[in-house]
Amino acid sequence: MWRVRQITELKEGTFPPDSLRSPPIIDSPVPMCNRLAKQTVHILPLATRKGVDLPTVNMTVADACTRYWEDKNADVVDTDKLAWSLGWIEKHFGRTTRLVDIGDNDIAKMVAKRRGEPRVNVAKLTAAKRRGKPCADDRPVSKATVNRTVTEPMRQILTRARKVWKVPVQQIDWAVHMLPE
Repeated sequence: MWRVRQITELKEGTFPPDSLRSPPIIDSPVPMCNRLAKQTVHILPLATRKGVDLPTVNMTVADACTRYWEDKNADVVDTDKLAWSLGWIEKHFGRTTRLVDIGDNDIAKMVAKRRGEPRVNVAKLTAAKRRGKPCADDRPVSKATVNRTVTEPMRQILTRARKVWKVPVQQIDWAVHMLPE
């Protein structure tokens, strides 16, 4: 079943935003040559969320993190850790990276980057600030921390995207990326 959307374009040569574009329709009853007036653009039914079309192929890391937060926020015991992990993942991959573009190599880089970050002991850090001394902890984060903070949340996001949201994602061998604890 087709849905019809009215789009008003301001000047000749402008096109609808990417979220409203659809592939050209050969048997469309509406002429597509007049771009100065209101047009009727036919688009295929897509998964809609809050009135916005979300083409599943173009789902970005930012979209996935937001949607995962909305879906899983109530089920998680420690929402602060989940929020931190989603923010770290979004910052690492960038907001505009598509899920379909993330592969084994990208996951390996993510794990290596997180593994190389220094440990942050909040209690020691605040105590050192009170004394006016620097607090340096050169040890990297533990393997378990890497697994819990970035690898497992990323696996959960990509698995949910594939199974529930029907987003095409690459097959990733998660056993290779999980660090032995």
